[in-house]
Amino acid sequence: EEASIVVSDVYYISSLDDLIEFRDDVNDGYSYKGDTVELTNDIVIPSGFNFGECVGNTDAKAFAGTFDGKGHTITGLTLSGNDSVALFSRVTGGLVKNLKMANVSVSVTGIQRGAAIVARLNNATVDNVEVLSGTINGTTQTGGIVGFMMENAIIKNCKNAATVTGTTTLTGGIVGTSHSDETSKTILNCLNTGTVTSSSDFVGGIFGGTLAKAKQTVVISNCENQGNISGRNYVGGIIGIARESNQEISLISDCINKGNVSASGSTGIGGISGLSRINLTNCSCLSSATIKGNAASSLPAVGCVVEGSGGPTSGKYGYISGGTGLGAIQSGGKLININ
Repeated sequence: EEASIVVSDVYYISSLDDLIEFRDDVNDGYSYKGDTVELTNDIVIPSGFNFGECVGNTDAKAFAGTFDGKGHTITGLTLSGNDSVALFSRVTGGLVKNLKMANVSVSVTGIQRGAAIVARLNNATVDNVEVLSGTINGTTQTGGIVGFMMENAIIKNCKNAATVTGTTTLTGGIVGTSHSDETSKTILNCLNTGTVTSSSDFVGGIFGGTLAKAKQTVVISNCENQGNISGRNYVGGIIGIARESNQEISLISDCINKGNVSASGSTGIGGISGLSRINLTNCSCLSSATIKGNAASSLPAVGCVVEGSGGPTSGKYGYISGGTGLGAIQSGGKLININ
């Protein structure tokens, strides 16, 4: 069943009822592939109204069209569920753009993957999306904008101001983590101002971290974190941990951290990255930031760690160059032993 208001291949959403009808269309199996869905008004969801299911609630029923918010705001979205919880649970081969969300409340009660916009982004793009306020509470793979980036996923020109909390690993202000397949994942021109907190490892202001044994290509460029970031081990102002990737072309570049970074653990605490096995260039952690963690014997609590020989410009896997205060010993900010 298709949505009721149609002009060629453009579908218009002007009310909460229209939004619910659109969700039900997707979850009934109409993917909107090749079609465009446009918001024509701001939508305010009444307090206490639970939206129910996410859009695209299974892999087989993912949204595959273009959703254009036209700069409008959806306010008061409340969602909870066991797995892959966001406005769009799954987007495959599609595009979500020009959308704002305010006072969002997302809660993952079970397995994994929570975000405000897309829980699982596969061969798809999120562009010019802003989360103005709210809370995102998840277990693992939790992000402000996207929970889990899959094949050839792109996130660009996005902002998050919501509070992001994970109870286990891989928590990020923009994205939680990415799939370990041999494809590209790109994050460009994004800003996080929300607080990002986890009681576990791999926590970042932009990106929580990549999965183990990942051979993907990861590019994070021209991103900024202003929120306070806290976790246990591998905690960074931009990324918590960047593990095995396509190291020839993977890159973290032109990123700035202005937020405090603190860790209850003793391994890999950084103003830019807790641990990186990919190259970092022209990144800065401003001196106003505090980097706080326990001293460690293997990987010290430092501003920016590249695994390898420990020099300021080269290492076994990647290099650090340019920027402000970079090096294998300290990367901007004020380093404090938590003890």
